[in-house]
Amino acid sequence: MFVISRGVFCAYSDSMSSVIVIGAGLAGLVCARKLAAFGVEVRVFEKSRSFGGRCASRRFEGAVIDSGAQYFSIKHAFVREEIQNLLGPALCEITLPVFDEQMQVVPGAQRYYHADGNNRLGKALADGLQIELEHPVTEIKRTDGGILVDGAACDAVVVTSPWSQTAALFGFETPSIYDACLTAAFSYDGPPSGPGQFVYGLMGSDALAWSACENAKTGRVPDSMTVMIAQASPDFSVANFDTSPETWGPELREMLEMRWEIDPARFRSQFTHRWKFSRRSAPAVGLDQLPAGCFVAGDSVCESRVEAVWQSGAAVADSVIEWLGSTQG
Repeated sequence: MFVISRGVFCAYSDSMSSVIVIGAGLAGLVCARKLAAFGVEVRVFEKSRSFGGRCASRRFEGAVIDSGAQYFSIKHAFVREEIQNLLGPALCEITLPVFDEQMQVVPGAQRYYHADGNNRLGKALADGLQIELEHPVTEIKRTDGGILVDGAACDAVVVTSPWSQTAALFGFETPSIYDACLTAAFSYDGPPSGPGQFVYGLMGSDALAWSACENAKTGRVPDSMTVMIAQASPDFSVANFDTSPETWGPELREMLEMRWEIDPARFRSQFTHRWKFSRRSAPAVGLDQLPAGCFVAGDSVCESRVEAVWQSGAAVADSVIEWLGSTQG
C-alpha cells in the first residue's frame, strides 16, 4: 500500500469532520478536493496503483495513447473553469471531425484531451490529497459512533466504484448496469492515410463500434507512424470477453484496416485491454438501501462521461457537507 499526500489545501471549518472516499477516479477526486476545500479531513482509498479510473493512458510504441476515455467535453461553465485552471496549456482540442458509418459529420460539443495523456487529469486532481493506493476496500460498517471502512473510522463515506462493487460493500447484490468493452490499439509504419488524414474518429453500428486515429492528438504520436484505437460493441465484447486477444484482436484489426483504408502490410504491433465496466447502460437498483452517511458518486448515478462524473463528484460533496452540518447541529 502506498500513501500519497502532496501539497496543502486551503481549508476553513469550525470543526473537523472526516470523510473517506472510495475510488480515485475523477468523481472521487473531484469530490475529495471539494470536501477538503471546505475543511473536511479526507482520505481516498484506491485499489489500483494509479489515479483517474477509466481516464487511462499508456505508452505504446513510443506514442502516448488513451486506452480509456478517448476525449472529454466541457460544456458546463463550472467544469470548464475548473479544468482550464487545473490543466492550463496542457488542455488541447481535437480539431478533426468524427464521422458516422455513412461518413457524415457527427455534430456535437468540442472534444478535448490532455496533451500528455488523459490519465493526467486524474493526476492533477490528486495533487494535495491524502490517497492510499493499492487499498481495495472490503467492508463498510455503520456504527452508533459513525462509519467504519475496513476498520478506519469516519463521519461519512463516499463510494465511487462501479455499482455492483459498491452494492457488495453494503452487503446486497444488484444486477450489472454496465456494458463491457474490448479495446485495442494498433500501430502502423508511416503517417496516417485514407480517412486518417482528415478524420479523428469513426462510429460504427457493427462489431467495431468506435475507432479513432490517435495522430489527431497533436504531439502524441511520432510522425513516422500511425496509431489507431478500436473499441468493440457491447455484443462483441461480451461474446469474446473471456477469449484470448489473439482471437478477437485480429478481427477488430481487419475491420479497422478496411474502414480506414490502411494497408495491412504496414502493421507493426498491437496492445489490448478488457474493460469489464465500460459504460453505464441501465440505472442503479438499490440506492435506497444505503445507510445514513453513505453516499454514491460517479457513473453509478450518472452517465459514463468525464463531464458527468465530474459534476456528480462536486454535487455529492455538497450533499455530504449539508449532511455533516445537519448531524453536527
